[in-house]
Amino acid sequence: MAATKPTLTGRAIFLLLTTGFLGFPIQAKYGGGVGTLENPYLIFTAEHLKTVATEPDDWNKHFRLMADVDLEDSAGGMSHFLGELERPFTGTFDGNAHTISHFTCIRPDADNVGLFGYVLGIDAQIKNLGLIDPNVHTETGDQVGALVGRLQEGTVTCCYVRGGRVSGHQMVGGLVGRNHGTVINCFVEGGTVSGDYYVGGLVGHAHSGSIIECHAASRVMGYYRVGGLIGSNRAAAIVRCRTEGSTSNGAPIGGLVGQNISGAITDCYATGAVAGRGAGGLVGDNSGTLLRCHATGGITGGGGGLVGTNDGTVADCYATGGVSGSGHVGGLAGRNHDHGVIRNCHATGAVRSDGTAGGLTGFSSGLIANSCASGAVTGGDTTGGLAGLTINGLCVNCYSTGDVTGQRYTGGLIGLLNGKLSHCYAVGRVKGTEDAGGLVGNGGSQSVEDCFWDIQTSEQTAGVNGDGRTTAQLQTSHTFLAAGWDFIGETTNGVEDIWWILEGEDYPRLYWELGEDR
Repeated sequence: MAATKPTLTGRAIFLLLTTGFLGFPIQAKYGGGVGTLENPYLIFTAEHLKTVATEPDDWNKHFRLMADVDLEDSAGGMSHFLGELERPFTGTFDGNAHTISHFTCIRPDADNVGLFGYVLGIDAQIKNLGLIDPNVHTETGDQVGALVGRLQEGTVTCCYVRGGRVSGHQMVGGLVGRNHGTVINCFVEGGTVSGDYYVGGLVGHAHSGSIIECHAASRVMGYYRVGGLIGSNRAAAIVRCRTEGSTSNGAPIGGLVGQNISGAITDCYATGAVAGRGAGGLVGDNSGTLLRCHATGGITGGGGGLVGTNDGTVADCYATGGVSGSGHVGGLAGRNHDHGVIRNCHATGAVRSDGTAGGLTGFSSGLIANSCASGAVTGGDTTGGLAGLTINGLCVNCYSTGDVTGQRYTGGLIGLLNGKLSHCYAVGRVKGTEDAGGLVGNGGSQSVEDCFWDIQTSEQTAGVNGDGRTTAQLQTSHTFLAAGWDFIGETTNGVEDIWWILEGEDYPRLYWELGEDR
């Protein structure tokens, strides 16, 4: 009878792996694993995590968290964080849907402070990890975040922070202090984030890279470049992000981003209140691109419902929150500068200022096209239903419907016009102490072409600019077609289809107001 080949049972294999071939125990590192991507080191306890922080030779390895870890009861807490400038973290850390609670790091003068101090490498990744009630603080240090101090390269995916406190000097974020990599599907809820410069609810400073489908709902405070999501953004792509918390004190300050320089912000919104000089419901200071974004929170201290100051492009955006303060105040933008473009936008919130006020923008020296405003406007000198003051700017295919109350230079559309106005109208009631007009309060150096105001609703029967018409006349397409306005269904005045009208029932509306079903 042939001999049978011996086989190893499951129990025999287990004994070999745990006792060795000679019967001596094998000491597993951390909680098991060998640190490869296929067989990562396993982290079960606070002691395992603390050990990783003191083993820089392992910061290029791969880890997986196997249980929720609470560092509050761990003797001495964590005296180090994972990854430093000289020895960055370049591996992967999979939180495996677990949490780390009460991570505390008080380093008065340290830079790159966070659970992961410095992360480098395009393959570096932190994912599926939650931090509960962290306490991260530095007095003079830069690049401070609860999860990552500086993400130089790599990806942070599906991570979050709930509660806690993060504070530092500059580039301070609720999740990441400074980002050059990619942050996807992450959020910060509750807690406070505070600092001096570049302070954000999620990221303090984003320099290139991208932040996608993230949100923040925390209290954010700072002095310069402060944002509900990002304090300062330079050339990074921000896509489908939102904020819900309050933002205060800084300048420039925004509900989503404090300052956006050459960055593209797309399909984002902010709902929280914003308080500060030159504040914006979405962005405080914009020289990049805002596309299909909106803001609904109230603004105090001056600025705009969407943007405090615009030197870039704002397209297909809107704001609904009320705006109040001093200086140049607008329902959408406080100031629209020379290179600023506002196109296909609208604002509905009430605007109040002791200075220049406009239903869409307080001041403009740039382009405003195919846009409208409907909120009531109250201001001092230079107050308008669409813009308070324009200097060398162009306003084309726009209208305003809100009531306007001001002092000198009060207009249904523009308070003080020094620029060009074409194919626009205004219908709101106008009340001013000096130089009040249904369309323009004072013409200055200007050019007005084919523009109208309602002499009945405005209670202004005479004006130096534009043509006054009755309500019935302004609810008839013939009035506008005769002036060369481009309406849907006609080709004599162009084929762009800029305007449409419910004949005899309403004033002309912009084509994009028909919505996606047009």
